[in-house]
Amino acid sequence: MRKRILSLTMALALVLGLTLPAGAAGEETSVATSQPFADPETGFTDVSGTDYYADAVAWAVEEGVTQGTGNGAFSPDATVTRAEAVTFLWRAAGSPSPRSSASPFTDVTDPDAYYYDAVLWAAEQNITGGVGGGAFDLNVTLAYDQILTFLCRAAGGEASGDDWSAAAVQWAEEKGLTDGLTFTAKAACPRSDVVYCLWKQLPGLDQEEPAPEVTPEPTPEPAVEAPTEQEVYDTIMALKDQYPEGMPWTNDNRYRSEALHNTGYACAGFALLCSDAAFGDLPGRNHTSFDDIRVGDIIRIGDYHSVVVLEKKADSVIVTEGNYNSSIHWGREITRSSLESSGFYVTTRYPEG
Repeated sequence: MRKRILSLTMALALVLGLTLPAGAAGEETSVATSQPFADPETGFTDVSGTDYYADAVAWAVEEGVTQGTGNGAFSPDATVTRAEAVTFLWRAAGSPSPRSSASPFTDVTDPDAYYYDAVLWAAEQNITGGVGGGAFDLNVTLAYDQILTFLCRAAGGEASGDDWSAAAVQWAEEKGLTDGLTFTAKAACPRSDVVYCLWKQLPGLDQEEPAPEVTPEPTPEPAVEAPTEQEVYDTIMALKDQYPEGMPWTNDNRYRSEALHNTGYACAGFALLCSDAAFGDLPGRNHTSFDDIRVGDIIRIGDYHSVVVLEKKADSVIVTEGNYNSSIHWGREITRSSLESSGFYVTTRYPEG
């Protein structure tokens, strides 16, 4: 019913020459006035009610994920940038505020940009770690395997390592996200299929939104004192008896950190487990400074592997990690130059200052 009302409203606006309120951020504009032949089912001149993605487009417009591109068009065949795709996903998730206002990427620097909060949120949720070298690559054209990877990680799946693309596609096929699509992993993913995959993965159009709950103001809790680096080291090393060298640890191993609001599989899961053991309920924040790395910090290397720092040296770190050759490993040394060439960001739970 809501979709029908939305479609009729949009079609009427086009016929009468009205302009609908602006909705999407970035360069998108709301459906405008000059096309008299909008489809009555979709409200767009280039999206028919019989198109496989018609319901997905109606859902995306109604939920504020994206609007049209102007003159009554949705432009289903147009390509999507990485910045736009992460923003679509962020809006579909309810536009949550990132925990930190500091960007972990060298090319995401404008806090007023429509994608800024979306990219920070996605990085905090381990949905993306950028493309290496500290960059996110905002304007590169999105490929199918990239949007499927974003969705896989957002759902708590693991798509990392050298086979991240194949893992994301396999996950999407198992979940039914790509049913009816014909594509290759590295091909550019058009707007129609981005919203189609989002719609397939996220709650359906006809779900009614629950009434907002009224909750009392929480009683402020006393500040939690952060542990020292020695205490963090001792706590993590005590885990070695339970998680010894060579213990199998693969994509089947999962851990949920309630403090960080994050679920990790394989290497990410083991990193969250160690971090929670050492820091308890302390929140996290991200940065990209090698010099500021401390014992117990989680380093996300490239967009494929997570490690926990056991020792910080002048030009290297000693780490523990899961899913290193499909097992747990203690004591590998990673150089600063290797981290910087791969691209990395750090999740720390030490307070600022």
